Amino acid sequence: MKDTTEDLERLESEVKDHGHSERDLDWSRDAYFRLLLSQVQSSPAQGEVRRAAEAARGSAQSLEQLHGEPGVWAEATVHRWLRENPERFIRHRGETENTWSLRSALWGIPAVAAGMSFLFALFTVIPGWGPDQMSLGWILVPGAIAVPIILLHAVYSSTLGRRGNLRAVAAAVVVVAVSAVVIAVVAMATQDVLLPQGVPWIWIATGAWTLLAVVAWQLAQRIPGSGAHDDLGLPRRVHTAEEPVDDRTWADQFRSALFHRRVLKDSDVDRAVHEALTHAQQSSNLAVEEFGSPWDYAHALAEDPVVRPRRMTLFTGALAAAWTVLFAAQLVEGLGMDEVPVLESVFRAGMLLLFLGATISSARDWRRAARLKTERTRG
Repeated sequence: MKDTTEDLERLESEVKDHGHSERDLDWSRDAYFRLLLSQVQSSPAQGEVRRAAEAARGSAQSLEQLHGEPGVWAEATVHRWLRENPERFIRHRGETENTWSLRSALWGIPAVAAGMSFLFALFTVIPGWGPDQMSLGWILVPGAIAVPIILLHAVYSSTLGRRGNLRAVAAAVVVVAVSAVVIAVVAMATQDVLLPQGVPWIWIATGAWTLLAVVAWQLAQRIPGSGAHDDLGLPRRVHTAEEPVDDRTWADQFRSALFHRRVLKDSDVDRAVHEALTHAQQSSNLAVEEFGSPWDYAHALAEDPVVRPRRMTLFTGALAAAWTVLFAAQLVEGLGMDEVPVLESVFRAGMLLLFLGATISSARDWRRAARLKTERTRG
């Protein structure tokens, strides 16, 4: 990319002009590339390497004598900046999927459980919806639902960056199937464990989950890497000193960045990676030298306008189909009942209309994007 190339040329020029050896030049290039592979912005990376060269010049030592191996120096610099200067890292908010870390799950699970518990509590207020007597299952199931929700997000995001959307969806389906079985087992095992009447157990549980979420949030802020800073919007991974600076490493990060953008088909991602590596090889340069940061280059590529609305249409369509099956099963079950649960039927019908409306809206966006793509191709 132009900015990265200019920063590299400026860095090389300054190192040469100030009388550094060819070995110092190699050190500077390697350190600069390593910072880029840790998702550091080009300008701060170039500036930090330049300051390292100035310090070595002032001490009459080589860069390696003063700072050690470039990989060790770059890794230490990245770790320091993650704590003190997170603004120096690439961030593309809104185009990438945040990876749920351990600290996110720490407060995310009780937060989701609190929300689910609140919904369960509302059900008990509506006549005919809640149980006649509160059971242990109503208390535990919100937590049992929260865990797979967070797990689903983590599995999809992790698989997406390495394997692409299709495999990520397949992994998510497996998580949903296994989680459904676990939730069913928990519900069946605890539904007959009745709690004493006269106590608002579900509201107490909701308050407990909420309090736990607040406490967990405070604890999460004390885990290294968190704090008051905004989420960087990218899965943060440090390029370690032991890892090489080669085209394979660059390609893996480039592919991951493209997958996380979610604006290209999996086949188009593979094609873009292949074309970039082929171009770098033909120019006899490393890919990181030719294109700079794989994350910045990924966001410089034009998106396919069809991808997002098509995926959203398929997603909402799947939800509508699943809800239709559940609604039909509820209607069939109600045929043999003396009194049909009207409120529950109205709720299910309303949700079905909501899913169908979302599917139709996404399908229209899909068609509009496809027409726009065709016009661009012809033009």
